[in-house]
Amino acid sequence: MAITIYNIAREAGVSAMTVSMALRGDKRVRDSTRQRVVDVARRLGYTPNSVARALVSGKTRTVGVYCQRVHGPLAGRFVSSFSAAAAQVDYAVALFDAPSEVAHPADAIRRFRAARVEGMAIVASRLSIEELSEVLQPEDLVVLINSPAQQLRADAVYMDDYQAGYQATQHLLSLGHQRIAFVGGDKDDRPMVEYLRGRRDALRHADLDLQEDLVTFGQADWFELVPASVERLLATQPRPTAIVCPHDRLALLTMLKACQMGLDVPGDLAVVGYYDLTDARLCKVQLTTFDVKVEQIGRMAFELLHERLSGTRSEPKEIPVKPQLIVRASCGAARAPTQLIG
Repeated sequence: MAITIYNIAREAGVSAMTVSMALRGDKRVRDSTRQRVVDVARRLGYTPNSVARALVSGKTRTVGVYCQRVHGPLAGRFVSSFSAAAAQVDYAVALFDAPSEVAHPADAIRRFRAARVEGMAIVASRLSIEELSEVLQPEDLVVLINSPAQQLRADAVYMDDYQAGYQATQHLLSLGHQRIAFVGGDKDDRPMVEYLRGRRDALRHADLDLQEDLVTFGQADWFELVPASVERLLATQPRPTAIVCPHDRLALLTMLKACQMGLDVPGDLAVVGYYDLTDARLCKVQLTTFDVKVEQIGRMAFELLHERLSGTRSEPKEIPVKPQLIVRASCGAARAPTQLIG
């Protein structure tokens, strides 16, 4: 039999109304009484009936997460840390996974509204602000993860991809490299575009040519197209001596192709990745990359949303998170297994 507030009331010697108020944290209940009620509820194994609570309060204490690529190596970590932060204040998380090539974000947002979620987190680097502005309504409480909000009235917490591209290129320049190629994935992926912009500015500030002939994207199937792109780059004369990649998987594919071509990493070619995936530390030549603080971003995203939900803040807020360069063997500069810079 499920434990109810009436069971708690009898055990604690108070009214059911007092139990309800105490469990909601109502300030009209004395601290000693509230603690007694909480202790009894915990001992009896009481679990709040979220459906009944929603009917009474009009609040579901549920937030939604729209994620284009929940199966990706980063999205799962975002969602996990976001959900952990939500659970700490008794919020549930409803997840909608909809790849951009299959469904439109409007579908997810309609489902969220039907489920009466109180707010939404959107993890979708390929969605444009124009697409989001078409489907979001003024009353929607939204936090964007890994994308600035720009003209949307939404909160946002995101990695500073521009800074990563700039710092990666600047680091290689400091090691004496001047022909620094870029191997990207999808041209419509905002983080990759921002990373490339950072590379260009670093070259420009060093009074070097932007070397657009050394920029390549491997649209669609990375495992098929990226090695071919890398092979073309490394066949140019003079060939690049370093390559920056806005994703660790792109960097690892680059290193593999270079080795297949008889080149030594980092002796003949320096490589820098992004995101510090587990694979970056498993290869023979460990990958220089960036700690992008994924778990921190997921937690901060929920905290931003919760501030709006609780009424402690009404104006939107944006937080760019600076990635931290991790110097390992692949760039040829590591004097120890791992160095953190920045």
